[in-house]
Amino acid sequence: APTDDARFRAAHTLSRPLHQDLVARLAQHEKVLEIVEDILGPRIVCWSAHLFCKLPGDPTQQPWHQDAGFWPLSASRALTLWLAFDDTDAENAAVTFVEGSHRLGRLPWQRTGSTHHLLTQEIPDVDLLGPLVPSCLRAGEASVHCDLTVHGSAGNFSNRRRAGLALRFVAADADCLGPMINGYRMNGGCILPRGRASDPRGHWKALRRRPGG
Repeated sequence: APTDDARFRAAHTLSRPLHQDLVARLAQHEKVLEIVEDILGPRIVCWSAHLFCKLPGDPTQQPWHQDAGFWPLSASRALTLWLAFDDTDAENAAVTFVEGSHRLGRLPWQRTGSTHHLLTQEIPDVDLLGPLVPSCLRAGEASVHCDLTVHGSAGNFSNRRRAGLALRFVAADADCLGPMINGYRMNGGCILPRGRASDPRGHWKALRRRPGG
């Protein structure tokens, strides 16, 4: 039988997410695009999607971090739309943001001291940066944060699941400067919601979709 740790890890796994029909439909949904284009402008691509599913009792923490620390971009022109599949609140480990932290630029990191974590580094002393604001959502609602916003989440010690899909968008006028630390290139295979009009210069390559999981 799988260990609890393996079961918790497996809940976060979605094979080839951009190839999934549901993910593709959501990344190109007009309501989603209206929100993203209002912030980044009309030329955007969805370069990544990630399922975050914390089962009841999952102690895994997401340490305080900025996405920009992992994304090798020429400019801070990226955001995440986090779509809730379940009701989320402080009790079941809602994503929590540091208010106003997107104005602080890139912040220094240190190795995380937590036992159960998804990231190996964290931003220290976040209580000095600004108020902590949990993202309390009803299922079907979404939050949006830019790549400089400091955020994290605690373990889920409630009896309720907390699941959501993170859709990651970038303005097509930003350049991918190289691979991420895991070797993945952000511009290697993306969903272009408006087709070639999403990126006329062709820096962000269209995904060659394969159906199914």
